[in-house]
Order: sequence, then C-alpha cells, then structure tokens
Amino acid sequence: MPCAACLADLRQGQQRLPPLALAGLASICEAFAYTPPGDVLVWQYKVELRLRHARLLANLMADAWLAQAGSAPRRVLVPVPSSRRSLQRRGFNPARELSRHLARRLGAEEQPAWLRRTETEHKQAALGRQARRAILDGVFHCPQRIGGNAVLLVDDVVTTGSTASAAALALKAAGASSVALLAAARVPPPDWATDT
Repeated sequence: MPCAACLADLRQGQQRLPPLALAGLASICEAFAYTPPGDVLVWQYKVELRLRHARLLANLMADAWLAQAGSAPRRVLVPVPSSRRSLQRRGFNPARELSRHLARRLGAEEQPAWLRRTETEHKQAALGRQARRAILDGVFHCPQRIGGNAVLLVDDVVTTGSTASAAALALKAAGASSVALLAAARVPPPDWATDT
C-alpha cells in the first residue's frame, strides 16, 4: 500500500486532470494522473510484471469510481483486450487482471468475452491521436449481442483515448445501453501543468 503522502499525490493529480470526452463513452473515470508517483506503480505492474499491484490499482480505481458515481456500478465490467503481441510479451492482460479484482471489490459481474480484438500490424506506442484512431478502426468487435446492458469498460492507462473509444463503439454496436470507462491512470495532455 502506498504511503499517505503518495496517496495524496495520486488523488491530487487526478483531481487536476482536464475533462475528457470521447466518442461512445458516457463518462470517464481514472484513479490518478499518469505522473509520479502513479506512473511508477503502472510501470512496475505492466513492465516489471509485479502482478501484486493489480489489487492495489483496482482498489484505487474502485475508490475513484465510487467517489464519482456514488455507488457500486450497476454495470457489467468488460476489460479492454490486449493485443496478441502484448500478451506474448507480458504473459497477462493488465486490464483483465484489474477487472477481476474490481469485480470482487465492487460486487459486479465481469464479462471479458464480450469484447474481442483483431490483430493489427502496428504498435500504438509511437503513434499520435489521429494515427491511433486510424489503426483502431474496426479492431474491436463483440462476438454476441449484449442485450441492453450498461457496461463499465476497464483499462489500465488512457493515453489518447482512441482505444477506449473504439472499444466503446464496438460495445454499443453490439447492444450496450451505455459504456463508461474506468482506468487506473490517464496521461495528461501535453500542455497540462502539474503545479496548477
């Protein structure tokens, strides 16, 4: 568990992030800004493969969701699928691990099979917003109808929001009544000042 000062830093950064609106998403909630000390937690989780961080991150996410929404979600949790390349490199899907812990903490249903990912040739890491949107067009699909359920899409980090938007549009096309996003962290925009 982070110390009280680190928790305060995490929450303060999240409170200063500017609003973000993305196609297909009714609301967006993140636990913290992807800045120190939160970026270190995510790095340890995703790159150093410290899977024990999943519970901590999920608890931070649940706290942020409950503070924003006011109650446990009456939504089905759906994690963003990883690419095959990422799964081979890490051996796990970070969003799926967070979703499992969130389902237990929030007492919510989880449906990881509702969203599938088609492979692309491109890595997103070096791409800007427009390029990410272009390569993600049609990447996500739902193998079945969702039947009017409200969905809480779960992801680890929101960079440009292109992945979350593409996933949300696929879920809505399959019948989701609404899609909200819950992420561990969100990368601040380039002009974001940490001292304001």
